[in-house]
Amino acid sequence: DLSFKYGIPVSVWFVDDPAPILLHQNQFIRSNMAAFCWERAYLNGLKKAGFKDAYYLPLATSTELFSKKTASPGTVKLAFVGSAMNGEFLENIRSKIIWKPSYDLIVNQSAEIISECTKVDVADIISQVSQQLNISLPSDTRNAVWLQSLIIHTASMLKRKRIVNSMKDLGIETFGDPQGWKQLCGNWLKTHKNVDYRTELASIYRKIAINLNVTSSQMPTGVNQRVFDIPASGSFVLNDKQSDLEELFEKDEIVTYCSIDDLKEKIQYYSNNESERRRISENALLHIIKEHTYLNRYKRMCTLINK
Repeated sequence: DLSFKYGIPVSVWFVDDPAPILLHQNQFIRSNMAAFCWERAYLNGLKKAGFKDAYYLPLATSTELFSKKTASPGTVKLAFVGSAMNGEFLENIRSKIIWKPSYDLIVNQSAEIISECTKVDVADIISQVSQQLNISLPSDTRNAVWLQSLIIHTASMLKRKRIVNSMKDLGIETFGDPQGWKQLCGNWLKTHKNVDYRTELASIYRKIAINLNVTSSQMPTGVNQRVFDIPASGSFVLNDKQSDLEELFEKDEIVTYCSIDDLKEKIQYYSNNESERRRISENALLHIIKEHTYLNRYKRMCTLINK
């Protein structure tokens, strides 16, 4: 209210799906506010919500938290660092919905489709599935938003499960959410304890020869923090193919995979080519320091709101 009264610009940077957030915050949007979002797909929705302007602003890294230091490269050959996104995580979202048993069919079928495709209209998929099943979707905004959120995160869970399970013969390990990963994939998987983002994550990334990245289904084009944090730590990341990567990095700074077979081939290749891993990571690191820090993003934000 004070910023609006005195004409002070306010920037709101969404780094998660804006829809559930705006269920409770929409009433506070004022004409002096500009929205920024790490995913382009949500920009139109932010404008419709009442923001004066909505801009794409990708994530970045903090060079204070993530920096290249001497490490023991290859202590862990292949790993994914992150949550299994199952169990309590999904139940917490489900608890926000006035639940009907028939929704399970919509969630399961929609999530399966979304998990296998990157460039899909989530709302359209959900609508099509509900029509095919002849099950009505929630008519109120709150339940509709949380049901879509549950479907998106269930799709992310299925994607992570499918990829990690397919890497069983390559000896993949996971860091974070050990109980969730055991429930999702089974006791064959070697898991490690939860990792504190600010104090432990950089050192974990450094000791992994090949860090696997799996992007959440809530990002059809955008990229997550692993894209920046892992090279900033001096380590190597294999990214799933996201269109924003091509805008943010040059070809000799990133490695992407577009299928499980492609991923396996690249893991085999880069496992045997440490110098190549190092070269790509160093190229990415130089680019990140120059253009992809939070200071860069702050400067870009200030430029846009002062146009």
